[in-house]
Amino acid sequence: MIKNKIRKKKFILFVLILLASFLLYLLSYKTKNFQIFILATTIFSTLFLFVNRVKKNFIVSFLSLLLITTIIETSLFVINGKLSIKKNENKNNQTIHVKNKRTILGYQPLEGVQNHKLYKNNQLIFDKFYTILSNNYRLTPRINNNEYKDVINFFGGSITFGWGLDDNETLPFFTQQYFSNSQINNYAISGYGAHQVYTQITELKDLIGDVNIFVTFKNHIPRSSCKRDFTLGTPRFILNKEGKIIQKGFCGSINLGKFRLPDIFYKVLKKSEIKILIDKIYLRKFLFDKKSLDLYLVLIKEINLYLNNQKKEFIVAYISHNEKIDITIIDYFIENNINFIDISLDRSDNENFIQNDGHPSKKANLKRAKIISKSLKELN
Repeated sequence: MIKNKIRKKKFILFVLILLASFLLYLLSYKTKNFQIFILATTIFSTLFLFVNRVKKNFIVSFLSLLLITTIIETSLFVINGKLSIKKNENKNNQTIHVKNKRTILGYQPLEGVQNHKLYKNNQLIFDKFYTILSNNYRLTPRINNNEYKDVINFFGGSITFGWGLDDNETLPFFTQQYFSNSQINNYAISGYGAHQVYTQITELKDLIGDVNIFVTFKNHIPRSSCKRDFTLGTPRFILNKEGKIIQKGFCGSINLGKFRLPDIFYKVLKKSEIKILIDKIYLRKFLFDKKSLDLYLVLIKEINLYLNNQKKEFIVAYISHNEKIDITIIDYFIENNINFIDISLDRSDNENFIQNDGHPSKKANLKRAKIISKSLKELN
């Protein structure tokens, strides 16, 4: 009789713990909160104490580790001022971002007209609309009705995508005026690096044009080696002992081959205060280390070799900051016969940048389109 009562109480406790952890997991999913997620995991793990075959010492040790992690996460969350029951009275401190969907590249913008607003210090920096096509890439409006003779495709990140600019202000758009018989496509997406361009070229072969231009600069190095939080869930590559590229799962995840964990894992993980702290203290020191630089350069070299084998043209449009690492990169292009164009502009000229943002302005894209057109004609 007594045993039955004990079993009944254990069962009720088991159900309550299961229900509590489920509700907390649901709340962490809704709020994208890592602290709630780790708390839910801690509570859920206590269920193993009810399993007779599991060693209790191991479970207690594991629970202790989870509990310590939960306390640290919560403490950092509060210390960093992210716990507030007050509503943000000034909505101008909020930013409307582009909505994305999950793809082989990690993410791509959702089809349709997307509104992107950016505020800084209560000042509206820009309020723009991006037209995203059914293939989840940005529209490059046509400037004529000429019959196309060839295709020029642009690849890269926000600089090429046209962050903070209208559809008719991007670098691919302005390049059209110099190549009136060429179809020009914009396959760049904000946050992309060499690892995604490599995947686009080798895995998504319908994106290959007659001329393929990768707009890049040194800040793509840490992206290609998964050292930026926005790379979570994007393809992860490493160099093996022979210096060859191999894919090792996805950024921010354990190696699961080409299987990728659900998006929620990455969205919640990047909110971890411990991860943010480690990034600031540790990873930031190695953003441009030799290992990361080598991977970046080999990715570009392999893209060049792949396209050359396809009888297609590949050109790197490089933005130099006149630093030692830029010289190293350009020397590598020369040594490996990679065609490149220097599209650097005067960084002291404020007209080349969106005010209070730093991304290229409409005027900068006009200048760079002219540089690219002149160099392409010289190369051919």
